[in-house]
Amino acid sequence: MREIQSNTRICVSVCSQGVQELVRSVGRASELGDMIELRLDCLEIAELNKALGGLENLFASQAQPFIITLR
Repeated sequence: MREIQSNTRICVSVCSQGVQELVRSVGRASELGDMIELRLDCLEIAELNKALGGLENLFASQAQPFIITLR
């Protein structure tokens, strides 16, 4: 029997209102998925600026690729 290879990947969406919750949620999402979607539109406006300043460190802390969404 021939083995079928799949290119299927799981993307876990993270939608948090605050930066600290966002960081914790990314940690949990990294355990579950192959890539992480950051829903920046879920953040409170004041938290959005904090999050944008810390994205580089957040990306460096995870092996998975990220998708950034801001609707």
